[in-house]
Amino acid sequence: MRTSFNYLAIAGLLLGVVISSCKKEDHDCGQDPPPPPPSQGCIHTAKATVERCWPDTNLWLLNVYSNGTSPVSPTLAVLAPQNLPAAFQNNITNVAFEFELLNDSVPYVCGCFGQPGYARKVNVCNMRTDSMQIVILKPVIYLYPQKTTNVDVELLYDGKLTVTYPEYNTSKKGWTVKAKPDGTLINSDDNQEYQYLFWEGVPATPYNFDMNAGYCVKGSDTRKFLQNILPKMGLTPKEYNDMIVFWLPKMQDNAYNIIHFAGETYTEKAPLHISPKPDNLIRVFMAFQPSATYVETKEPVLPAFSRSGFTAVEWGGTEMPVYAKKLSL
Repeated sequence: MRTSFNYLAIAGLLLGVVISSCKKEDHDCGQDPPPPPPSQGCIHTAKATVERCWPDTNLWLLNVYSNGTSPVSPTLAVLAPQNLPAAFQNNITNVAFEFELLNDSVPYVCGCFGQPGYARKVNVCNMRTDSMQIVILKPVIYLYPQKTTNVDVELLYDGKLTVTYPEYNTSKKGWTVKAKPDGTLINSDDNQEYQYLFWEGVPATPYNFDMNAGYCVKGSDTRKFLQNILPKMGLTPKEYNDMIVFWLPKMQDNAYNIIHFAGETYTEKAPLHISPKPDNLIRVFMAFQPSATYVETKEPVLPAFSRSGFTAVEWGGTEMPVYAKKLSL
């Protein structure tokens, strides 16, 4: 009887442990956290998407999709801090970071992954959006001849064109249009009417814009800032309103925007050959970078412009990579 009682007691104790562990809501029943390796410093790299765990919480995950030199699985989710920089809090893709694995992990339940589990704690030394993902967004070209004129426009872009409208005719090395003084364009390939020539592309080599030469503007002030400065750079109300409508949604919710208007750094990688040659060519290219804090910049001298005679105008831009250092995750 004593032996049977001991077996029953042991079985009851084991059952109680299993029931107790299965009541935990922090992770799957029976799932143990991975054994922590010894810390070796900030020597690992990976790429991830920054994903908000729940819409109403300040909880993010770095969902690793490319290991780099990381010893962890690409499917590992790394719990991000509540003080994650604002620029990274909008489901950002293609984030590259350097980190060290710490000696512990934390349980989490996250709806975007569907099942609970463990996230490794890490110390991030550097975090940035991947510079190879820079895209030259929506440069549009307006043509204003003094009389209706057949115009050839060739773009010698140092990179890959991802979309053009109307379609860029590579066999003819560009667009051929009938341009009217009011800016109306009739494309020779399809005989359709267009307001402007549109293109986007990915550069073959990264741009090195001097973001210190520019302006640091509150996100909420971006609308008024662009309405004020773009006319000073030669854009008409129609042109700068087109530009603002495209860029404002990408900028207004940032704490601050560091704004740089590029000159030759942009144009030397995207030369335009227009025939007949316009009397004036105005190219406004805006590079901006979200910032969580105010940054001191050096305000540049804006170039002079003229719109007399045959005038061609282009505006476009890009969002530059965001960098953050020494984050505790």
